[in-house]
Formats: sequence, C-alpha cells, structure tokens
Amino acid sequence: MTVIDIRNLMANSAIELVEVGDETIYYAEEKLEEGLNSLFLLSYDRAARREHIVANYILSDPSYRRHCFAFPQDLLLVMENGGGTAWILRLEKETGREKNFALLRLPGSFAGCLALDAGHLLFYAGPDGDPGGLFAEYQRLTGYRHAVCLYDIENGWYYYVKDARVCNGAAGQVLPCALGGEDCLLFLDPCCPEAEKERLFLEGNPSGRESCDRIWKCTLADFLACAKASRAEFPLELLFHAGTRGMVRYACADDENLYFFAEYFPRRDRRICALDRATGQKTIAAVLEDSPPGSSLFFDRAAGKIYRLWEEGGARHVQGVLHSSVDASYNSEWGDFVSCVEDRFLLLRYILSDEKDSFEFHSIYDCESGEQQSYERRCAVRGDTVVLY
Repeated sequence: MTVIDIRNLMANSAIELVEVGDETIYYAEEKLEEGLNSLFLLSYDRAARREHIVANYILSDPSYRRHCFAFPQDLLLVMENGGGTAWILRLEKETGREKNFALLRLPGSFAGCLALDAGHLLFYAGPDGDPGGLFAEYQRLTGYRHAVCLYDIENGWYYYVKDARVCNGAAGQVLPCALGGEDCLLFLDPCCPEAEKERLFLEGNPSGRESCDRIWKCTLADFLACAKASRAEFPLELLFHAGTRGMVRYACADDENLYFFAEYFPRRDRRICALDRATGQKTIAAVLEDSPPGSSLFFDRAAGKIYRLWEEGGARHVQGVLHSSVDASYNSEWGDFVSCVEDRFLLLRYILSDEKDSFEFHSIYDCESGEQQSYERRCAVRGDTVVLY
C-alpha cells in the first residue's frame, strides 16, 4: 500500500479529487485569494512531490457547484447552481491551455450531467417551478421525467435526446464503459429502490404498477449518431431484466468484467453475475449463501470488489465476497467501512458533527498487526494507493 498525504497543500476543505494517476494526481480547490473566491485546478507530481497550478479562475458566484471529468489529454469542468444555465470549460492537462469555454442554457433546472468522452457532455434538466415555462411545456408534450441534451463541446451545438428510456432515467444511471472493444453506455433502469422492489413481490404488486428492472447497452457511436440525427428511438440492447419476482442492479467493474447483483425472491437466490467486456459472455461470478443476520453487501465500484458487512457485539465485520479474501473485525467506534487494500488494510470513515460544524476523519486499520492510525480530513483509494487530502 502506498499512502500519499497532500493535506499540507490544502488551504481548506473545498477540494475535489479529479484523477489519481500513476504519476500525477489532479484536483480542484476553491479558496479565498486576495479577498476573491477562486477556483484552482491543480496537479501533484507523485515522484517530485510538487504541486503545480494547471489553471485558476475567479468565481463571481460562490453558489456554483463544480463537476470535473478527466481524460487522457483534457480536463472538463461544468459549473452550475441548480438553475437553467451551466458553464462548460475544457483545458489541456499538460499546459492548462483553455480549449473551450461556453455557457449552455438548459430547458429547465439542472438535474445532473456526465461526460461521455472528451468532446461530449450529457445534461439532464428537470422542473424549474415555472408552470408556463419551457420545461413544463416540454413535459406536457412528451410526458418524460427529464429533458436530456447532448452537448458537442467542439462545435458548441446541443441536441435533444428523444428516446423515452434515456429521458425517464437520470444522469447517475448512465455508465460509460468499454464492451466488445467499443466505447459504450449502460443505462440502468431500476423500477424502484431495492427495499420497495422486494415489498412489491411480498405484497403481490396489488397496484399493478410497472415493476421490471432493466439494464440497457448502447455503443457510444450509435448514441451520438442517433442524438444528432434527432431519432426518437435509439438502438438500445437489453442486457438484463428482472420482473416482480426478482431484482437486478449494477454492482462494480474491473478490467475484465462488469458485475451485477441479481436476486430471485421466491428462493432467496442471490448471485453476482459477470459480463465479459471482451466477449459479452454472461457467467456466475459468485453465489451468495449463508449471510449472517442483518448483513449487507458493499460494492466498491472503484476497486471492482464486493464485501459483506455486519455488526455484532460492538464490532463490525468485513468479509470479502468478490476479488477479496479479507475476513476481519474492527471497533465500531472507528467508523464506516470505505475500502480494503491488499486484503489487509481497512479504510474507515468517521464524521464528527454538531449544530455548526462537521469534521471528517479516516482510519487505516492493519488487520494483521492490529495497528490503527487516524487522520483528519478525507481520503480516496485507487488501486493500492491511498490519498489523504
């Protein structure tokens, strides 16, 4: 395990890690500079242990929230305050050169965004409180939950997405990934929260409501082409589905597979299904049996691992289910489980708060030696690297 501590470089807690690379870490920091609210995009050279300013901007409105996305050559930044506009910025990582800077006007209030690649952003817009406004009219005509816009950063144009399966979802339910040697998008379409899905089965779905979970796939090339051609239906391929008697959810991924949690309620059959990135073949990666009472599953999406967690006698237990053989306990006062490195080091988080302030602490617990070290502020885990910031 490698621990990188860059807390001494941070002026305050308004920091967001953008990318943890083998050589460089990129992050964004907001702070007061000469009385002005400023945004700094920064890089940290891991070998030289030096910070470098990529770019900095004066923020005229402190209410704006940032959304950062990293690609091999570029950094993308979206700034919004929940209203009907968003600022879009694209920079060169190496030089900080500004390649694009634009203002996008949305057909409603900002409801989420994601970068599909270094040249395209997907925006979701929702109700803006104006019954006579553009979004209200859009929703009256389509019945869709969101208005979805594809923004082409290079030419500055945006296109309405018209497929109902995309517009009735949310930005957090769209997952860029690689499948079959192509850049693809997964559209996660759960009918309801997990607890409610099981309740529908137990009660026999008396209301007769739609109760099917679906997971769709579309190549990025097809998605972009259909959006720009204003097609009403995109070539989405159904990968998984589960009706009232079952449930399916995206779990995590690694370099070889995407993993999904599936449950068949009548037999309490719970499994982890793997989708091979190269071949598209579906297999059973794990069968979940003999779970302790009150246990839950923890999906470490960044690491592609799954754990079983439960609490007993003042201790919390962590047991590896997929790609981990850890089987350990720790003092529940140390906080909530975050991740495990090398099947040995547990990363734990504890929030201390009162009516005015909150403080975040992280602990690293060595399961073999029993040593525990606490750190104030935040941490992130990428592979076998832990970043304290």
